This record gives sequence, C-alpha cells and structure tokens, in this order.
Amino acid sequence: METDYSYIGSCIGALCDLPVRVYKGKDLIYSYSGISLNKDPILLYIDTILTISSRICYYITPDLYFYGIVNHEDVCIVLGPSRQNAETDNALFATAHKLGIPESEWKRFAADMKKLSCVPMDKAIQLLCMLNYFLNNEKLNVTDIVKYDSFKEALSRELTTARRKAEKNSEHLRFSKLYSLEQKMVYTIYKGDVDSLEEMREELSDLSGNTLHESRLYFVISSAVAVRTAIKAGMDSYDAFTWNRKFVRECDGLTEKDKISALRYRMLQFFTNEVRKIRMGTSPSKLVIDTANYIREHISETIRTDQIAEALYLSRSHLSRKFKSEAGMTLSDFIIFEKAEEAKRMLRYTEKPISDISSDLGFSSQSHLIRVFRKLEGITPKEYRNKFNM
Repeated sequence: METDYSYIGSCIGALCDLPVRVYKGKDLIYSYSGISLNKDPILLYIDTILTISSRICYYITPDLYFYGIVNHEDVCIVLGPSRQNAETDNALFATAHKLGIPESEWKRFAADMKKLSCVPMDKAIQLLCMLNYFLNNEKLNVTDIVKYDSFKEALSRELTTARRKAEKNSEHLRFSKLYSLEQKMVYTIYKGDVDSLEEMREELSDLSGNTLHESRLYFVISSAVAVRTAIKAGMDSYDAFTWNRKFVRECDGLTEKDKISALRYRMLQFFTNEVRKIRMGTSPSKLVIDTANYIREHISETIRTDQIAEALYLSRSHLSRKFKSEAGMTLSDFIIFEKAEEAKRMLRYTEKPISDISSDLGFSSQSHLIRVFRKLEGITPKEYRNKFNM
C-alpha cells in the first residue's frame, strides 16, 4: 500500500498546529500551514535540513527556531518552525531582510511569525517519535533523541551562539535601515522639504546606535550625505564643507548619545533649510519650486519666460506676476541669478575658458556674462576664478 504523505502531513499539522512540509528528494510535494507568510522562513535552512540522513532528528536555527525531521525512504517530512524563545521585532526584521522581503512588508511578516505555535521541544520530539514509528517501524523515546544530561548545556551553547549571530544580524539590519534612510534624506534635502524631514524625525532617532561610537559613526555618515546633497542642490561647496566641519567638531565634543542624535537632526535641518532658501527664497511655494526646477534642468539653454509658462500650463503674465510676488524678485532676474551661480561653480571647479562657460550657459556673449558678474559679484569672471585658485 502506497504511503499517503499528504494525508499524514495534514493530520500532523492539524494536531500540533505547526507548519508541515513533505519533500521528495529536493522537491516540495506537500505543505500545510495555519498561517500565511509572505515568504517561508525555511528557505534559509532547507538546504542544510535536506542533507540530514537520520531517520529522526531535529534542527535548531541560529535564531532558535525548532524544525523536526523524519526521513522515510526518499521522503523527508519537516515539522516547524516552532519558537523556542520570545522573538523581538528587530530579530524578525533581520530574518525578513535575509529572506529578501521588502522593508514595507517587514511588520506584517513579524506579526505573522509571532502567530506560530510555541510547542515545547520535548512535545514536538515525542510527536516525531510517533511519526517515525508509523513510517519506519522504529520505537524511540524522547530520551533517545535528546540526552537530557547534556541537553541544558548544549541548548545554553546554542543560545549563546544564536545571540551572537543575532547581534551581527541586528548590526547588518541597522546599516540596511540606515541606507534606506539615506535615500529618504537625499530626496528630502535635495527638495529642501523641511516638513518631510520633521516627519522623519522619529525614524532618524531610532538609528542612534547602541554605543557612543555607533552614534558618532551614524552622525558622520549622515553629515556626508547631507553635504553631498546640499551641494548638488546648489549650496556653495565652501560654505557646505565649512558648516559640516563645524557640526563634526561639535559632535566630537559630545559624550551622550541623545545629544548626538539631537545634533544630527539639527545638522540635517540646517542643510535642508539652506536648500529650501536656495530653491524658494524664504517663502515656500510650489510655483517657485517648479520654476526653479525647470530653470536648472534647462540651465544650458536660452530660457524665456513664455517657455516656462507653457511648461507649467500658465499664462506668461500670470507666471511673471505670481513669481515676483512669491519669490521677491522678477523671473528674469532669477534666471540670470541661477545661471550666474552655475557659472561660479564652473569657474571654481573646471578649467573651461570663460567664453565656453558663457556659451554653455546660454549667455548671449562673453561680454554679457562679464556684465552679469560685475553686477552680482562686483568683479569679473576672471577675477573670481583667480580668487579661488590662489
């Protein structure tokens, strides 16, 4: 009579309220689970589990989940996972990260994993013994599988090893989350979006680090991100690096993690606000942001007011009037200002001839660029370049 492994799996699963999987070779031929997980955690360990050839055995993962194993001919029945300890959200987030689950789904994964039954290890092994007797006609007791004289010591070693690995996983997770936050910070600072930064405040404080060294490390990483982004958004690089050195020196003098965390937020707030002023003046306005973005995207062209108005679906007169009201300067002056700022960066950081810079930025002539410079800076482009290359 052919063994109905699917029937056995469903009965065992219903009896102990644990997931059950049946493998033939390396192929999964049946699975049962009372909960729905967006990804099966056994995927992290199945290659190891399937190499176990003993008729009955168990496997404890580094994060202390129990899997029971019964082999019969070329079929492997795996029971579990069952929790052997209380699991923290961070540890479950680390597992989700290893499984490749998107961060947006980590909380759901953690919540579902906490629904797993916590079956005592001796009870689970007793169930394995019964299944082994049914399939392999071999009578064994729990004490045959686990030698209790050494069990506590062995489990203690496993717990210690698991905690150490969990600490490493937690460290990796913190840096993964830091990278994710970096992407949010880049976008927020580049847009000069002070409101969004405030919404991130609590999330940023969660990554303050467990030690003073970690707190300072996170500060340095965050400040480097802020400086690069602010310069990219138009902040003068000399000013940006000067302020960054000031913040880093202040951080070096702090000896409390909370104060470092507060300083980090103040530093991010400073650079975000500087970009906001560059993009919008001192009054937030979507119109000014959209206009500034258009100008920066077309900085190498001859930009006309009617082109911007068409791109923003506004009349030329309405755009000119509204922009002056919200930005405090005329649109034509703002275009010239933006082109002059880009010319200053090119003069400082490239060796391009002034005539080429003038042409690249859509000035009508080199003389036009010189006149703009004299008006805004009080010196010529050549004098400006010499000033910064002394």
